[in-house]
Amino acid sequence: MNKNNDFDTEFEQFVENVITQKILPSLIAHNQKSAFDFMSCFSKSTDKFILQAERDENLNFITGHATLNYLEDNTMQVSFDFYFQNSQGAWINKKSSTSVFNVDEHLNAQAKLALIENKSLKFDIDKPTEQ
Repeated sequence: MNKNNDFDTEFEQFVENVITQKILPSLIAHNQKSAFDFMSCFSKSTDKFILQAERDENLNFITGHATLNYLEDNTMQVSFDFYFQNSQGAWINKKSSTSVFNVDEHLNAQAKLALIENKSLKFDIDKPTEQ
């Protein structure tokens, strides 16, 4: 009976090592992107937000930017800043932010280095076409 327990323990350790040393790093590497590609993942939801604000609140989107911010403990967050004008020409600023992401899980080495060095990376938001 003791041999089976030893085998089970060794097998569990083997499986854990394969997962943590081979499979998991491969999955994480596959998911890692440049900062631009990571930010592009938010394009559809950003366009939807802008078009809905224009339609529902009778606003005209003028410009905006998304900022990838380095936080602490190897985490990051995206903040959005949208600038609209209403029909009277008054400026309306809308802001939002995402949940927190782990840097290593989402950014490749070059993007991670740029983010850590600069503390934030800013990207322009273009006016979406009607969908």
